[in-house]
Amino acid sequence: MFCPMIKNIIWSFRKTALILTLVFLFPAAWSSELPAAVNSVYVQILGKAGYGSINYERQLLLRGNTRFGLHGGLGTYNVYDFTGSFNPDLIIPISVNAFYGSPHSIEIGAGQTISSIVQANPAGWQPERVNRLSAVFVFGYRFQRPEGGFIFRLGYNPVFEFYRRFVHWGGLSFGYAF
Repeated sequence: MFCPMIKNIIWSFRKTALILTLVFLFPAAWSSELPAAVNSVYVQILGKAGYGSINYERQLLLRGNTRFGLHGGLGTYNVYDFTGSFNPDLIIPISVNAFYGSPHSIEIGAGQTISSIVQANPAGWQPERVNRLSAVFVFGYRFQRPEGGFIFRLGYNPVFEFYRRFVHWGGLSFGYAF
């Protein structure tokens, strides 16, 4: 059950993997004016990936007092399915964000959330993985010094869940920039 889930997630990312690899490996092609700390890792409570997530972000471009970056994360709702087997629900947010100001910034962004949730198959009541996409948005405050160190984020993260209805989420993040 777990291997097909991994296979589906890898298949979903195959078109973007090359682009993301090039962007992360060759940031000098974007700008040489970036601050010293362009990478950040943080834990988000609530937010784009539901109840909580671990996130990585890379700032790529600087234009005046505005920075742009790519974000990816991993969250979960349940680790075990309804049968008690290890079969985690996965929520993977991916977004492009813009930050204005430093060290106190306004943050806005948009992206996708890939949800891979285990549900009961109505035909045989067996676990069945369902993959869906949702649009995510970011509006918030961010504290991050240009030289790195502690990060604090507080924001409003509406999710256009499965492209059917809006769900209003807020998020609180703590992490480290390097």
